[in-house]
Amino acid sequence: MSDSSVNWKHVAVGTAGVLVIGVGAYGVYSYYLKKPSSGGNSSEGKVKSALERAIDEKNKGNKYFKGREYQKAIKCYNNALQLCPSDSSQSQERATFHHNLAAAHEKLKDHEMVIKECTNCLSINNKYVKALSKRARALEALKRLEEALTDITAAAVLEEMRNQDNLQLSESITRKLSEEKAKETYASRHQFGKAPNPPSEHFIKCYFDSFTFDIFSTPQADEKGDGDSQSDSSKPGFLRAKKYFSEGRYSEIEDECSAEISEGATSPYYIPSLLVRATFRLLQGSAKGAIEDLEAVISSDVATPLQKSNAYIKRGSLHMQTQDNMKAMQDFEDSVKCASDSVDAYHHRGQLFLLMEDIPRCCEEFRRCCKLAPDFDQPAVQLCYANYKAALMDRDVHRVNSAMADFKHTLARFPKSADGHAMYAQTLADQNQASDALEQFDRAIQLDPHNAANYVHKGMLLLQLKGDYNTAVQLINQGIHMDPKSDFAYEMLGTIEIKRGDYTAAARAFQQAIEIARFEIEMSRLYFLYYSAVAWKAVRDTYGIDVTSVLGKLMGGM
Repeated sequence: MSDSSVNWKHVAVGTAGVLVIGVGAYGVYSYYLKKPSSGGNSSEGKVKSALERAIDEKNKGNKYFKGREYQKAIKCYNNALQLCPSDSSQSQERATFHHNLAAAHEKLKDHEMVIKECTNCLSINNKYVKALSKRARALEALKRLEEALTDITAAAVLEEMRNQDNLQLSESITRKLSEEKAKETYASRHQFGKAPNPPSEHFIKCYFDSFTFDIFSTPQADEKGDGDSQSDSSKPGFLRAKKYFSEGRYSEIEDECSAEISEGATSPYYIPSLLVRATFRLLQGSAKGAIEDLEAVISSDVATPLQKSNAYIKRGSLHMQTQDNMKAMQDFEDSVKCASDSVDAYHHRGQLFLLMEDIPRCCEEFRRCCKLAPDFDQPAVQLCYANYKAALMDRDVHRVNSAMADFKHTLARFPKSADGHAMYAQTLADQNQASDALEQFDRAIQLDPHNAANYVHKGMLLLQLKGDYNTAVQLINQGIHMDPKSDFAYEMLGTIEIKRGDYTAAARAFQQAIEIARFEIEMSRLYFLYYSAVAWKAVRDTYGIDVTSVLGKLMGGM
């Protein structure tokens, strides 16, 4: 109804009333002429407030939004903001208008405007979850991943980890950021072709102990001796490398092998030098250089079957590091073809099956090793562990008990196997035999005091049994003291700090682990933990939320 229209029904009634009560018809007529119509601005017949008109604009914008007319929706939402009072009593409405603007800009893929409007919204209400998640998506699209992670983590925590879409986005952004930073870190370390952080001496020794084939053993060295009568300077580079290895001077070996390789393929030590250099490059995480050397051995016409088999195993190990299990499996298969009696080929293939949780094939490989090398402790104790896992998966109590008894019998055969005692300790802990497990960890530490992993496992068991964070941290730090290059120890230290809510200490521990890590995939996993800790700290500091409690509920529900 227009403003100039008259409600003639009411005029007629008013006129009739003149006859009854003597009220002038003109007075009633004049009243309806002046009264605002019921159509237009107010169903109550009153002038609409600025807020009501703003809400009308918002509703109009929503209709345009649903009709995919986003530019018209943006115009309406802007009108709503202009009409809406700016006082604090209407702040929630203004936050909604800004969020709606962000939603329309998101449809148009205008990421900068999405960020601007979400920021305006959050400046009014910093717990507006939808604005946080929208801004996170826009920041992700612009590759501003650290900012995106902070926003989406806040959104996820504010909703107490119940929104699966936000949880998935948080994981996706963290993974992208972690992979990007790991790639950047790995490339910067290896840009000159040589890793600056070799592993610890203990790690190198353990790696060589996992092989029965001695890559320093060559027909030439066996026939001519090691040149003990010669001075170091007059020895061939390979023989100097061999001497340095026996003395634990690992940092000097790669250069000596390179000197030997530079003599050319006619050198009698050319192939073993390639194999040794490849091994040390592998241990340092220099995958590209290691693969080049290993493939030179594999393609050589003069390499022995065992040398080629060893090269295939190590290339397979590199594929395992990148989680390319199909390529790793093919390399282990080729290793067996080169030397069907190679204990190492079956041993390392068995370890791959164990990682893949293919327990039956894992047990088969370790049994072959035990037949070929009955005095080699590593496959023997790993077979016991694999048999235990198989029985546990089948829920066969009799076989579990039998496997535990076999483990005990095997350790009687190999009483000095530190790895064996540590694995047995894990099975005992799994069977709730805590005191016996702790005793086995102590035995493993006594046999191999420089293995940080055993301190870590003991600390984690005590944490599980008693909730004793301080003792667990002390044990892990003790392990780090014994092997300062144990990235595993730093990683578990960070995990404990997350459990007790010290995100600053956790991030510091993960950062230390990253500095030690040798492979890009390891760095990526550690960066994932690092950035998660940083984001959780930011949310706690900004919102005062007990993030540890929220995370505990999430883990408890899994």
